[in-house]
Amino acid sequence: MKYIFLKSVIAVVAVSLLGLIFTQIFWLNNSVIISEKQYDDRADRMLEDVLSELTEYVDTSYIIQNIPQKELKLFDVVDTTLLNILLAKYIRYHRLDSLYIYALVRSKDNSIIYSIGEFTQAHEQDAYKACLSCIWKKEYIHLSVFFPDKRRNIFMQLFGWIFLSILFLLAISAAFVFIVYSIFKQKKISEIKNDFINNMTHEFKTPLSTISLASEMLMNSKRQTSGENIKKYSKIIYDENQRMQIQVDLILQTALVDRGQLKLNKEAVDFHDLIQSTVDGFSFEACENEVEFKYSLEAKNHELIIDSIHIRNVINNIIDNAIKYFAGKCCIKISTSAQEQGLLLAIEDKGIGMTRESQKKVFDKFYRVSTGNIHNVKGFGLGLYYVKTIVEAHQGKVTVESSLNNGSTFYVFLPRGD
Repeated sequence: MKYIFLKSVIAVVAVSLLGLIFTQIFWLNNSVIISEKQYDDRADRMLEDVLSELTEYVDTSYIIQNIPQKELKLFDVVDTTLLNILLAKYIRYHRLDSLYIYALVRSKDNSIIYSIGEFTQAHEQDAYKACLSCIWKKEYIHLSVFFPDKRRNIFMQLFGWIFLSILFLLAISAAFVFIVYSIFKQKKISEIKNDFINNMTHEFKTPLSTISLASEMLMNSKRQTSGENIKKYSKIIYDENQRMQIQVDLILQTALVDRGQLKLNKEAVDFHDLIQSTVDGFSFEACENEVEFKYSLEAKNHELIIDSIHIRNVINNIIDNAIKYFAGKCCIKISTSAQEQGLLLAIEDKGIGMTRESQKKVFDKFYRVSTGNIHNVKGFGLGLYYVKTIVEAHQGKVTVESSLNNGSTFYVFLPRGD
């Protein structure tokens, strides 16, 4: 129910955010339209003022009054110098663009009679026009004024508001995405934590039950109980206690890593000897299948400066992982090769393998690979996370190559150290 409620809240907030974005876009678009209309109105008033003053000049012109009407020509009526002055004057007055071009155009065929600037037929479509019939009645002539940077200037006037609107919308959207991501991440962490607790409970329940049963057998044993049986029950208690101790140590070591309190005690170690002793000392009691090891230790210079305890645990965890995820006779190949700056360890198995998706997550904390029909795999999902952390603490790198049903190969690169 809580999950459904959470999804509903997120959906409502998402719809509200989309509504806010579309509303803001609508108002910004309206602002541009209103600005264009205001610009158009100022341009029309500019032309009215130009023609009004031009008409006054024509009415009082001595030249025009002394030339017969039949002999009058257009440029006797329209003084282009005065027209230039009037346009510049009223364009400034009405706060229009200082960059403009204009022309006197014959209305019937849009032919250009006179122009300032490169006025073309294409400009005529978006130009502001005013008919000169008030001063020239022989034919229809109109004045066309075109502002090339009109749209850019309108945009620049609104740039501050547009920029702030986009900035705030992006900030709100980013915050929303981050909050949703954090909510689902916390939910996932909560699920992982619950799985971890369940796994830990299961892991500890079995050895505790075994210890309890073995202890009960010892307590209820009679005096004539053979020493062999006592040794057997004691060994069961010891082995199960060791098993729990290994799991507790892994949890504690992971906690130290997470708190940044991991300290490495590095020393010169023969890496091949470390591999051999780790494998020789590996406990196979928990493994129901036979395990075979093959070696190909070809690195010539195999002395490294490392923390032998933690690197031993790294090798141990990878081998343990290979054995857990194996169906049938377990065969593990361990090889080394020299690298320019260090040594490369490869641990190869022929187990169930992993999908590409699992390979991306296999070193994540608490992640456990799905085992399909194999249901006896135990653990907390900390082993390979610990491996990655320890190797990186040595300035090394761990990777995996795998394919489903064809096994996996873990590569551990370790620098030689100082």
